[in-house]
Amino acid sequence: MLETEINTKPYILVVDDILKNLKVIGNILLENDYEISLVSNGFEALESLKSDKPDLILLDIMMPEMDGFEACRRIKENPATADIPIIFITAKSETEDIVEAFRTGGVDYLTKPFNREELLVRVKTHIDLKRSRDESKLHAIQMTKLNQQLSAINNEKQTLLNTLEEDLRIASEYIESLLPNKVDNTLIKSDWMFIPATTLGGDSFGFHWVDDDNLAMYLLDVCGHGVGPALHSVSVLNNLRSQILPDTDFTSPKSVISNLNQVYQMRNHNNIYFTMWYGVYNKKNHKMKYASAGHPPALLLNSTDDAVSLFTRNYVIGAEAIMGYAEEEVEVKKGAKLYIFSDGTYEVFKTDRVPWDVESLHLFLKENNDAGKDELQELYRHQVNVNGSSNLEDDFSILKIIFK
Repeated sequence: MLETEINTKPYILVVDDILKNLKVIGNILLENDYEISLVSNGFEALESLKSDKPDLILLDIMMPEMDGFEACRRIKENPATADIPIIFITAKSETEDIVEAFRTGGVDYLTKPFNREELLVRVKTHIDLKRSRDESKLHAIQMTKLNQQLSAINNEKQTLLNTLEEDLRIASEYIESLLPNKVDNTLIKSDWMFIPATTLGGDSFGFHWVDDDNLAMYLLDVCGHGVGPALHSVSVLNNLRSQILPDTDFTSPKSVISNLNQVYQMRNHNNIYFTMWYGVYNKKNHKMKYASAGHPPALLLNSTDDAVSLFTRNYVIGAEAIMGYAEEEVEVKKGAKLYIFSDGTYEVFKTDRVPWDVESLHLFLKENNDAGKDELQELYRHQVNVNGSSNLEDDFSILKIIFK
């Protein structure tokens, strides 16, 4: 029986109305380690096949009530037994009998009296062929089941991926909702672009009034991409927006960066560190204090001819529990433009793998600073063209503030 396994010992059904013939054939087969079943007519053969499916049938032709030809036809008409090979063993040796045997579905024909060795050779040949076919069918069944299992696994995997993709989309929308609204009032005008390299990036930025006189502006770049860096970035951003960092003067960039470094030591945060630029503009004296921690220098355009690179030599945040972060101060003229950005805005590789540097970015922003021109869009288009694709290797983040 072929379902999920093939019996080790071949099983043969012998059909003959002569008891002596059954004994002779049966003894030969038993001596050669075959499992057998003996029946005396076609009806008994058909009844036997309802419960047992042999590897081979040895079928006599001349039997009462139902001859071998009719029995063979019925066996072959039944889909459950049609693949069982049948060897006719008979005293009939006329050509028309041999032709009829093959026409009804027989695979071989042996005349009585038969040679013992010839019988065994023919039996073995057809059983081997039957076993080979059965093994192929079994392999096909197993492959079908395996493919069904793989299909089920792939469907489950796709469902999980769809769920994960939806979760990442929601997380991405949440992170973007934390970014500041673009404003245009009597004091400042803001603009920004944020295009993460993956669904969840490690950059974030913002600005808010610390008090009635001081406006804080900041951009941070967490190492890596994905869920971990994105969560880290959100945590820092919420600390800055809520101003809940312990013992911190949020009007002092060095105080902010120093205390962030104490709170976000990478040994306590899954080995994640980040760079940051933080500035505070005072609307009364029109000066801005600033500090950068391993971060690219911001660009202040006080006028077309007055471009100031805003940089302090401070270590990245989280790597070492050091103190003594430095800050600087600069005058901000009316109409000045401030650009704060991550390294993903300029480390875009050309075909020769040579990236821009900060000076190249500063020069580009200065040259594209004409009235009415959207230099942020121009910058992004330029970098996409250089990269040859909109799939940039790092987050593209830039914040622009115009002081009125």
